[in-house]
Order: sequence, then structure tokens, then C-alpha cells
Amino acid sequence: MSIKPPAIKPEKQQLTELTDSGVKSLPYWLKNGIDKSTVDFCEKFGYCLAQFIEKYNHKGEPIIKTLSSSQIRKVYGEDKRIEMRVGENDQNLDNYRSDLLLLKPKMAYSAKRDKTFPAECLYQIIKCSIDTIDGIENDEEKRKCFDNFCDLFEAIIAYHRAYEK
Repeated sequence: MSIKPPAIKPEKQQLTELTDSGVKSLPYWLKNGIDKSTVDFCEKFGYCLAQFIEKYNHKGEPIIKTLSSSQIRKVYGEDKRIEMRVGENDQNLDNYRSDLLLLKPKMAYSAKRDKTFPAECLYQIIKCSIDTIDGIENDEEKRKCFDNFCDLFEAIIAYHRAYEK
């Protein structure tokens, strides 16, 4: 059984608009929790990452240039390690601030190495999320935002995998 893709064409203009709207909505989603609009964004974004049409050949057939799973896994794996360490004994996220901040350059490196537009878009989402989390002073609120970021990142990865060919 295949999953019906969202009604979005995974091309540069649509992915750019989706990324821009995600960056604008991320602070709200991280602070207030995951809702239907977040899940809708994650599905469309994950689909575009997995099925990005870079261009069309001379016959009008799409040339797909997807985001590599291995590039995502590196950053996602580090995110999960931070989440597990913070979760042990309910530790303060500030104890892992440098690990969290280092996700930005790791994703930037992955995006450059992957050499795809979808990788650049994922970098923008990760960067905005980390900047939002880091800008929060209250420990409890910061932890809630981080947990929401982990859920959001996991949803994007899940949809990417679901729509991968």
C-alpha cells in the first residue's frame, strides 16, 4: 500500500515558500506544541525533501534530486543523543547547550556535502529551531521547546522516509 502524497509540487518555488512559512511558524510551534498545521508542514516538507524535482529533461520528465538519508541521519542521531542525555535524570538542557548549538554547523556541513536545495532548506529549519530554543531563558520553557523540536524533526524524517523511492 502506498501513501497518497500531499497536494504540493516538490519544486524549488514551492519548497522555498514552504521553508519560509516553516521558519516563520517554528517559534510558535516550538513554544506552543505540535498541532495539525505542524504535522501538515512536516508532511509537505518531508515529501519535498524526498521527491524534489531539480529540473526537467528534454522530454519533460522530472529529474529528482532528493536529500540523502545518510546526511539527515547524522544530524538526527546527534539530536537523539542530546534528547536521551537530557532525559536521563531530567537534566537541564543548558548542560548540553554547546551540543545543541553544534547541530547548526553539523547540518550546514551536511547540506554542503549533500549539494541539494532540499538540504539547504532543512538547514534553515534546523537553524531557526536551534536559535529559537537558545533564545529562551526559562529552563522549563526551553526544555519544552527542545522536546517539541525533537518531535518536529522526527516527523519530518518519518515523512521523508515514507515518501522516499
